[in-house]
Amino acid sequence: MPSTVHTDTDQPGGAHERTSRRAIRQWLTIWAGEVEIERRPDLAARRRNAEHAVHTLAKDDPAWRATTKELLAVVTEAREKRT
Repeated sequence: MPSTVHTDTDQPGGAHERTSRRAIRQWLTIWAGEVEIERRPDLAARRRNAEHAVHTLAKDDPAWRATTKELLAVVTEAREKRT
């Protein structure tokens, strides 16, 4: 009697392929955002300043929360420009 060996790629309906494509698209979005940040000196400076502040401010400092929002805004802006 033949035995059937199932692997994680044997998902029904091509689910593995869709998952792989989604992961690749997500990676490309992240990568394109990084390229956009490096391409634009204004975004690169904003990110550098925000990253410095995130690492030097105390987490209980109200400015720390604002800085994390600024860092997220930079990344979001860059990703939206590249899509």
